[in-house]
Amino acid sequence: MLQIVWLNNQEVGGMTSPIDVIGSMVGLVSMWLPGNRFSGSIPSNIDNLTSLKDLNLNENQLVGLILQELPSLTALKLSGNGLSGTKPKNFHNSMLQIVWLNNQEVGGMTSPIDVIGSIVGLKSSQLTNFSCSKCNIVRPLPGYFGELPSLSALKLSGNGLSGTIPNNFHNSMLQILWLNNQEGSGMTSPIDVIGSMVGLVSLWLHGNRFSGSILANIKNLPSLNDLSLNVNQLVGMIPQGLANLDLYSLNLDSNMLMACLACLPVTGWVGKIPTRKSSQLTIFSCSNCNIVGPLPRYFGELPSLTALNCMAMGLVEGGGMTSPIDVIGSMVGLVSLWIHGNRFSGSIPGSIENLTSLKDLSLNENQLVGLIPQGLANLDL
Repeated sequence: MLQIVWLNNQEVGGMTSPIDVIGSMVGLVSMWLPGNRFSGSIPSNIDNLTSLKDLNLNENQLVGLILQELPSLTALKLSGNGLSGTKPKNFHNSMLQIVWLNNQEVGGMTSPIDVIGSIVGLKSSQLTNFSCSKCNIVRPLPGYFGELPSLSALKLSGNGLSGTIPNNFHNSMLQILWLNNQEGSGMTSPIDVIGSMVGLVSLWLHGNRFSGSILANIKNLPSLNDLSLNVNQLVGMIPQGLANLDLYSLNLDSNMLMACLACLPVTGWVGKIPTRKSSQLTIFSCSNCNIVGPLPRYFGELPSLTALNCMAMGLVEGGGMTSPIDVIGSMVGLVSLWIHGNRFSGSIPGSIENLTSLKDLSLNENQLVGLIPQGLANLDL
């Protein structure tokens, strides 16, 4: 009696036809059929598979309702189909640990949060990873996600969520929280609650209408290494504590934030703390903000930096970044450098030829003078 069936990612068209036969394979423990062209609906007799623990039907052409109750199931992966989210009967399963329902096409899911609410309603839930991006969820973010004791990853990007991040998320131990690019009015209000989520590693809130300031208590997130707050309505000063985090990606574009980058005490980025001898910061993006002052010297001390975007900083008259740009010659790992739309002066340094990995360079709309260095022609731009 078969216990494991893995027929995933078949090339040259993939496997096709309905999957009704799986309902008779009662000994199954693990079934992987992703990356094919299976069609039709998930058969109702799949509830015969009482021993099934791991079901992966990602990236097929399945339609209809989400499946019925499977009492032993711990991992359910149905992303990239055309399933609907009408709540089936008896869908209560405290064994589920992983649920992926991303990218449901053909109109998307109608009420997947209600479906999941019947799974995670109990505090005893073992759910660790819930991903339901681009599923046409139109409603406020449910507070119970912040109360699940085992949940480490919540990904709800590209839906129609609205309202605030509920106070239930206060002290949540989530490691990954993706609420970016909500359609319609987007999510709103201040983001104060995130300062108490000390387990965060990756936080994506971009593409919403979050307002208020970035609080100083963001420095209390010691594991945070991926922060994306761009395209919101955040205001005020960029907190100095942000520079003490060991980030590898930071994106603050298109807000109304203010800072003098050269004044930030960047102990986390340039390794002045002995335990951080090399920074992992690879992407720094802070365009369309009210940033003033020179391009900081410490950017030349970031060994992993590959992309620097400080364009269009002069949102107010007389604003924008200033001074010569000699420091760029020491940023030898750069692949992309966008600093146009400022008030940088002086000449383009000849040391720019040291940037042998540079592919994308934008210096326009500044106050640069002098000759274009010959070494620029040697770069593979």
